[in-house]
Amino acid sequence: MTVTHLPATAGVPRVGFAVPKGVGTAVARNRARRRLRALLDTPEAGLRSGAYLVRLGPAAADLDFAGLRAELYAAVHAAHAAGGPAASAHLGGATP
Repeated sequence: MTVTHLPATAGVPRVGFAVPKGVGTAVARNRARRRLRALLDTPEAGLRSGAYLVRLGPAAADLDFAGLRAELYAAVHAAHAAGGPAASAHLGGATP
């Protein structure tokens, strides 16, 4: 899983998802998107203003909801820690 954050000075966070065919069938990809969206709608996600791109790899199809949450939140926090104009964080479990 890779999360890229492009910071902004104000506004609400915007999130885009890249879920390639390697993740599975259309049903599996849409399920992954819905799960990600649900996880990012919570305050625990810690989203800041700006734009986010979340890219899943094929291993994401094997993650349960709790595993996906742990990977996603760790990637978001790592992207924030990386700083810079377009900070990315790549984690191993659901990698492309």
